[in-house]
Amino acid sequence: MYINAFCMQFILLKITQGKSCDLMLAFRTLIALTILASSSAIPAKLTKVDLDNFPSARCLDGSPGAYYTQPSLSSDPKKYVFSLQGGGECTGLYDCTSRSQSDLGSSDHLALSLDISSQRFLSQNEEENPFWFDATHVRVAYCSGDIFSGDGTLNEEVGGLYFSGARIIDAVVKEVSKGEIGR
Repeated sequence: MYINAFCMQFILLKITQGKSCDLMLAFRTLIALTILASSSAIPAKLTKVDLDNFPSARCLDGSPGAYYTQPSLSSDPKKYVFSLQGGGECTGLYDCTSRSQSDLGSSDHLALSLDISSQRFLSQNEEENPFWFDATHVRVAYCSGDIFSGDGTLNEEVGGLYFSGARIIDAVVKEVSKGEIGR
């Protein structure tokens, strides 16, 4: 994607509204727009796990586990790269309860899209990522506080929180393997 000269002139005219005093602002904005236009990263889209099919795949607060997907650039719908978001374990009632009210404990606090291309093996740039650039990239959001190892049970001893990391991974792999992502 590129911005041609006519488009640049139009943007400058629109930003400055014909006033020369706004010229620096116009140039800064134009530079920002050019950088955005030249970016090839496609934001990854948030998907929440279907709790009807995977009732135990829950974040700490009970919201559905979630993942981001960046569609494949190739025609091979079965080529995937999975990434697990880091975040460490929560330890103790206060830590886990506090975490359950943030994006590290609830899918309700996650962004609807995310640029995951900064992780080299999730980049869609062939020079940066020659083996996996054309795969469907999946980043599993970390919201379970259990280092992706929990079995999905509600734990009343720790504030009624869920520790379901293993169940979230299982659900994500099964949902993604249906082959409907990127279509």
